[in-house]
Amino acid sequence: MENVGSFAVTVTRQGGNLDATLYVDYRTEDGTANAGADYVYAEGTLVFFPGEVHKQFQLSIIDDDIFEEDEHFYVRLSNVRSDGSSPPQEAAAGARPTAQLVNPFMATVMILDDDHAGIFHFENPETTFPESIGEASVRVIRSSGARGLVHLPYRTIEGSAKGNDDDYEDDEGEVTFENDETEAFIKIRIINKEEYEKNVSFEIELGKPYAKGNDDDYEDDEGEVTFENDETEAFIKIRIINKEEYEKNVSFEIELGKPYAIDPHTGEKIEVREDVDDDELERMTEEERIATLGRPQLGDISKIKCNISESVEFKGVVDKLLRKANMSLVVGTSSWREQFTDAVTVRSGDDDDDDDNDDDTERESKQPSCSDYVMHSLSFFWKVLFAFVPPTDYLGGWAAFCVSILIIGLLTAIIGDIASHFGCTVGLLDAVTALSFVALGTSIPDTFASKVAAIHDSYADSSVGNVTGSNAVNVFLGIGIAWSIAAVYHAVRGSVFVVNAGSLGFSVTMFCCCALVCIAVMLVRRLPPVHGELGGPPRFKYATAFLLFGLWIFYVLMSSLEAYCYIDGF
Repeated sequence: MENVGSFAVTVTRQGGNLDATLYVDYRTEDGTANAGADYVYAEGTLVFFPGEVHKQFQLSIIDDDIFEEDEHFYVRLSNVRSDGSSPPQEAAAGARPTAQLVNPFMATVMILDDDHAGIFHFENPETTFPESIGEASVRVIRSSGARGLVHLPYRTIEGSAKGNDDDYEDDEGEVTFENDETEAFIKIRIINKEEYEKNVSFEIELGKPYAKGNDDDYEDDEGEVTFENDETEAFIKIRIINKEEYEKNVSFEIELGKPYAIDPHTGEKIEVREDVDDDELERMTEEERIATLGRPQLGDISKIKCNISESVEFKGVVDKLLRKANMSLVVGTSSWREQFTDAVTVRSGDDDDDDDNDDDTERESKQPSCSDYVMHSLSFFWKVLFAFVPPTDYLGGWAAFCVSILIIGLLTAIIGDIASHFGCTVGLLDAVTALSFVALGTSIPDTFASKVAAIHDSYADSSVGNVTGSNAVNVFLGIGIAWSIAAVYHAVRGSVFVVNAGSLGFSVTMFCCCALVCIAVMLVRRLPPVHGELGGPPRFKYATAFLLFGLWIFYVLMSSLEAYCYIDGF
């Protein structure tokens, strides 16, 4: 700023022999700023003694009350030498210089004029932020001066993004620039609707800035004084705020506006033309010119377009869940040929620790590892089976959705029967087999999917909701389809299909009790010092993990004991 007075310029020495003494000259050079009028000319020599890597010298700026554009001048380094010897360019041919200058050896010093109230504008005509940001901060810049307290009105304007708490919260207000303050921020609340792909926009428009005091040292006043005929003086009264400061030396200005006359015959005001051309400016006094040119005004960028894109974090979670669930075959496919080609092709697997911002081309360029070939061999049957699912382009994706749900239900029913035969073979009751092997097998994939959601999402909603939703599909479809087929079979044969409740009442009661404990744990973890349902400090994190694992062991153990009649059920 022009009113900075003096400031320090730092020169750095790097590399080479730090035990040698080095000399380097500096001097200022005019740019748009002139020595003697805008800054004080300076030149001299800096001496770097052994071990010194930084040296500073002072430059001074001349402050005036004349409004002018921002100006600059240069500071150039030259003639670096060691121990008072000749500079490197004068050294013998082929000899290695003991010291040399490297870029930047010339610095540009900008002098920001502070006699103008400032030009207010956005940094860029367009900006983008994700919908998960919560509160977006838009930067407003004050250039070409920073004098006085200025208020800048603003308002939001709907575009493809809708206000009224739909995509963002409507706002209209003011930002305040204190004296010598060159930037401020407009904060807009963005509504997070967790849309997978989103590209909508709205605008923020700046109003006309105006200067106003804040009753800190004095009470702002604006008005008129009237001079009667032959009257040669009048008084302006300003109230001064008594802050009882021990030492105080501050100032403010009272500016007189353009006087106007009153017609003595009609009593009407004689209007004065407000537009002023360059010729009239040249004829004005210095005070009139400052008053005319120093008023706050808008810059070129007075309106900003704000684009709301989808949350990169949320989109990454969805992509990860789809990849981990091996559902990539049904996303964006247009033909069975494409699906079968993908099913029989060995691809490199995605590591859980990979960055979400990795490009698809980079992933595809990776060569499959040995484990990728082993997993492809184990899952080849299932890949080919699900390749029969209709492509997503058919019937708007509904065909793929319905067929996929049907196949998942059939597989769950088949796996349930296989588990029942396995239990019969090893001598386990169906209830114990279902609680241990079947439940564990169907829950492990859900556990990994919830782990991905917990790592890549700011909130626990996705991970908890994934577990409950996946288990609901397993239970409703696995049991529902199997029982439906059995009921149809018995109906055709004229018999009645009956499923005995067995130990279901006791098992459901134990499950509900353990579920209530889990809910209570999550509620307690919201309190300090954890402040969250998942994660947190290691001691709370591991304690919660052991508790939840112990609840599963307790549930399986109690249900098994009741199934084998070691304890009484309901």
